[in-house]
Amino acid sequence: RVEFGYPAALCNIHFLVTLLGVELLYRAKMFQKVTVVNVRDLNFMAIAVVIGIVTPLNNTSLKLNSIGFYQIMKLLVTPCVVLIEYVLDRKVLSKQRTVLLVAVCVSVMISSKGALGHSYYGTICALIWVPFAALYKVQWGRVKAMYNCSTLALMRAVLPYSICVQAAMSPLVDPPGILDFVWTWEAVFWIALSGIFAFLVNFSGFLVMGNIR
Repeated sequence: RVEFGYPAALCNIHFLVTLLGVELLYRAKMFQKVTVVNVRDLNFMAIAVVIGIVTPLNNTSLKLNSIGFYQIMKLLVTPCVVLIEYVLDRKVLSKQRTVLLVAVCVSVMISSKGALGHSYYGTICALIWVPFAALYKVQWGRVKAMYNCSTLALMRAVLPYSICVQAAMSPLVDPPGILDFVWTWEAVFWIALSGIFAFLVNFSGFLVMGNIR
């Protein structure tokens, strides 16, 4: 068992492996790059910054709070997504989807009510994470449509900036002592393997968000 208790640093490792995987796919001509990326575009930089903030906060919340509390906070993201889509794009949820959303929310709340343990710092991270996570899900689809590009192409354009943001986040959310971590071969193997799985999870997640609009 490997104890690597540095969520932001682990996120950066996962994103670096993800970026490497995307770059290999690009070199294999699996997709075309985004032709023009304007770093002064607020929409583009917003998604880059939000991605860099969301993932470390998510992992920190999961580490410091119970699974039940984490699920309840994650549940709040969906209503926030609906609100942000209405504010930004005037999109209104249909009655059928509203009924399904309420049913799912009630079901998750009932199943999670027995284990709602949380910490003060973990609650702060979760409360900050909820609106950023919702914006993250909405903004990815908006930027993808704006640049008319594939999910992999947008990942390749955005992730370098997000990695820099996550590196800046690390001292704020990670406990001290990361430089003293002992990198055994076992630790390298399991962390690298988690990075490969993270690449697959990130790719599937970005694909879903790309189809939100």
